[in-house]
Amino acid sequence: TWAAWRCEIHWSGLGDGAGRIWSILQGFVPPDWAAADEILPEAGVTVMLASAATLIGLLLSVPVGLAGARNIAPTWLRLPVRVLLGIERATPEVLLLLFFVVAFGLGAFAGILTLGLASVAMLGKLVADNIEEADPGVFESVQATG
Repeated sequence: TWAAWRCEIHWSGLGDGAGRIWSILQGFVPPDWAAADEILPEAGVTVMLASAATLIGLLLSVPVGLAGARNIAPTWLRLPVRVLLGIERATPEVLLLLFFVVAFGLGAFAGILTLGLASVAMLGKLVADNIEEADPGVFESVQATG
């Protein structure tokens, strides 16, 4: 309540906004399929772009995750990988996209690289954390077998 008072929130605006939201939602029903011929191919391109970026992220996140795991990688490798993963996870995707657009031009390639790199950071940390949580007996048994 104090924060709402301090930020000068006008509660009467909530009722006005609800009416506007309802009118916007009514515009969605029934859907207008006249533009489907133009929208569906572009939606397919978007799905393919996301799929390619996810595949790139998946393939690259496994070695990055292995390099970032405490119980597998040496300290000289693990620490820089963890720092880079943290920096990349903290960097907004829009900033990465702008960098790649400047480097490679506007197009799907810049988007794929952006989403792929974001996936590497997210999945790489997950892979590293899961490897660190693995039972140490498994590693010992693998080493014992030679």
